[in-house]
Amino acid sequence: MMTKTEPLVSTDVPVVGTGPAGAAAAALLSAHGVRSMAVSALGRSARTPRAHLTGRRTTRRCDRPRNPPQPAGAAAGEAA
Repeated sequence: MMTKTEPLVSTDVPVVGTGPAGAAAAALLSAHGVRSMAVSALGRSARTPRAHLTGRRTTRRCDRPRNPPQPAGAAAGEAA
């Protein structure tokens, strides 16, 4: 039996699965400054499209620009 030693990785949130939901979760966490790592059972990207699993409405929502995260306690119009 061969053993392979991998370096330890520190992350705030592990995301299991790199399909549409896992990829979106990892991207959203990253946009808010949360360190995450997405892992997949395959160990590689899928070789076939996966977009057919995501509805048109969801795809449109993901394409919309988002407001950048604001510091805690900052409200609209409030001086920082």
